[in-house]
Amino acid sequence: MRLMRPIQLMKIAVLVGVMLMISPQARAESDQAGINASSIEDGQSLKTHNLSFAVSVDSVLHNIKRKKDVHLIDVRGSREFDAVHIPGSINIPLYLIKAKPFLKTGRLVLVDNGYLYGLLADECEKLAENGFHVSILWGGLNAWKEKGMDFEGDMFAVRQFGRVSSRDVFLEKYFKERTIINVAPEHSSLSAQLFPEARHAPDLTGDLLIEIAAEKAPAVFSSILIFNENGMGYDAMEDIVNKAGVGNVFYLTGGLDAYAGFLRNIALSNAPPETRARSVGNCGP
Repeated sequence: MRLMRPIQLMKIAVLVGVMLMISPQARAESDQAGINASSIEDGQSLKTHNLSFAVSVDSVLHNIKRKKDVHLIDVRGSREFDAVHIPGSINIPLYLIKAKPFLKTGRLVLVDNGYLYGLLADECEKLAENGFHVSILWGGLNAWKEKGMDFEGDMFAVRQFGRVSSRDVFLEKYFKERTIINVAPEHSSLSAQLFPEARHAPDLTGDLLIEIAAEKAPAVFSSILIFNENGMGYDAMEDIVNKAGVGNVFYLTGGLDAYAGFLRNIALSNAPPETRARSVGNCGP
């Protein structure tokens, strides 16, 4: 199954933004189309990331302590960076790093929110081919937070680092470094179809979380995604995670409802125009 490229998803987002109203029949059809597009087919094997670029927080701190020429490159948007960032990090968009040849003299560590690894790894391959010494901070800002490291800026924004968008989950869905846990009371047919590999643990405890995380041991580069129906109640879940001492844990923003809506919008944007919009008053579709 082919994954959409990021630029395609960006175009989709623009198209979805201009949609007005859809008929119940079109919505039902697009719902199923989006679900089918995201479902993992029987017998389809999950892929493995190129982890040769991944580095842990401990490794980065070790190199900084040894006074190696390490540059933390925060690839998020400027607004996100201005709100909060790692002290001493530099804000450079991912696509502009290649235009900074002076950075070839140091060791670059790319940093983002932490869940979306694939896009960074693709760019790292290109940068390495052009003479850059580059790696990716596994877990990103979320891992930095879990280690209790310092930040500059809005401390409220720090708590949001573990929240993951539906888009990022979609792009990382087919890689086996992720363990997915459904903490909703019911394991619905929709959740079973969209996340067939998910563990259902409605009464997730610290001990059970440790047991689940241990299944990936001794892998350093793995993570856990937790979701429920609507994305509510994650703060209490985060307290359980913190007390258990399990790292690289993320939470799906808006839960299953938001993810299903994201898939529906993708399907709608690819549907014929007449099925996704209608005239309102004297305005055209």
